[in-house]
Amino acid sequence: PRAAVARDNSCSSSPRRVQAAGMKGVATAVGAWLLVVGKVAAQGGECASDCFDSTSYTGPFGGCAGATPGCDACACALVAGAEACALSCDNCPSPTPIVPPEPPAGGVALDFCHDDDDICIFSYLDEGVTVSGFEFTVLCDDSPVFMAPKPGEGSAQEAGFLLETIQAGLLSGFSFSGQTIPDGGDPLLVKVTSDIFSECQSICIYFPIFMGGDGMESLPVESPMCIFGILPPSPPSPPAVIIGDPHFVGFNGQQYDVTGVNGRMYNLMSDWDGDMNGLSVNAMFSTAYTTGLHISKEATSALVRKFRQQGTWMSMIGIVSSDAASPSERFTVSISTEDNSYADVCALKPKDCFQGGTVIVNGVENVFVGDIKLGSESSLTIKNRKSFGRLSLTSSRIAVDVDYIPAPAEWEIGETEDKGQYAHLNMKINMVILSETANGILGCTMRIQNDVDGQPIMKAYDKDGLGVLEAPVTQYEVPDILFDQFPEYSNTWAANAHLEAKLR
Repeated sequence: PRAAVARDNSCSSSPRRVQAAGMKGVATAVGAWLLVVGKVAAQGGECASDCFDSTSYTGPFGGCAGATPGCDACACALVAGAEACALSCDNCPSPTPIVPPEPPAGGVALDFCHDDDDICIFSYLDEGVTVSGFEFTVLCDDSPVFMAPKPGEGSAQEAGFLLETIQAGLLSGFSFSGQTIPDGGDPLLVKVTSDIFSECQSICIYFPIFMGGDGMESLPVESPMCIFGILPPSPPSPPAVIIGDPHFVGFNGQQYDVTGVNGRMYNLMSDWDGDMNGLSVNAMFSTAYTTGLHISKEATSALVRKFRQQGTWMSMIGIVSSDAASPSERFTVSISTEDNSYADVCALKPKDCFQGGTVIVNGVENVFVGDIKLGSESSLTIKNRKSFGRLSLTSSRIAVDVDYIPAPAEWEIGETEDKGQYAHLNMKINMVILSETANGILGCTMRIQNDVDGQPIMKAYDKDGLGVLEAPVTQYEVPDILFDQFPEYSNTWAANAHLEAKLR
């Protein structure tokens, strides 16, 4: 383990009770904490039961504000859900003794903490490692967050990096002058702020990418996934999510992208009950956009835009399912980023209308917020959040949120332009019941693929899910957004899919 260091943590002075979960490769750091906490437990007999559990890791900034007398509050860092325990940047006396997480060889270890509207993100570099650029995605309750870096905070700005939110939730940092972040400096990489952070029940960081000093190769990164505002009895598995352009987190934590082709539709999940399809979820992929100056030439004039094309994202999602108790009572729900047909009505009563997009339930367009009964055990809730719209479908088979994410205001989309072209959809699966033969770009992650050495593949090898998907992405195409006949998975299907892809 790396030696403990003393430094003054710099987040604000209003700690929230949060707990980290999902970090992989932290055995060394956890072991270091156990050494510290074990000594404290020996001194104050009940500290162990009050403050830590060897299966729950909170990161180097954990503390137990209500520790049993005789226990060192700052050392009680491994918690099992004790409500007295808190994770914050300054819940221990300053300067705080910290055991930094051990970075992977030639790489970076991340940690982060949360106070009110701020998030502090810390990076620990292996000896001799330098960083020329980075990016990562931040989610609040599994939705992307527009955030701003705090001026003058952290090693990134000290090195002269330009920090910007490329799109909702995606923060990047790089230097125009070739400056790099060296090892051994201030662990605080960046502090970001958003008025939404104080309302989050969970904050997650996904898809961290750090480039080495030469800017040519990415560095190995180890990072916690989430911190939680409500302490569960045990850290839950992260939900399956699809965000942005589009990034996937599978049912077993696999991380991968699927770019696909603009205008094509793909099956995300398909599951059969005997000879009847019990659940089908499809999505259309369309051209995605990201922040960045772009000059488009129209007629004889040149128009400078503050965004440019990059990859694809989801512009339409269709769900076909039924109640488990009444499989013959099927329902359909679709949402697209296209403008709805009720613009005049919504102009008069904007608070009563869904924030953007078109929602069709059982073949009928519905634009108003509220609850819709789909079956005896199923319902759909349409509501507006502060900066996006959300559909929440709940049934005995699946509980899913679909978010309509409009273009950021700084893109300056004109009033006469097609706003739906610059919006996209994100999806979070909160609960789903799938069989062993479930299929689809997301459904296939119920099964973990192994490499030639028998090791699980947790990150794809390319931008179309290679290694995680069980067939080339072209084999998941469907003809319609409500298509419900996508085949169940079998070894025969996978073999034929690979053969068909080669013959295309």
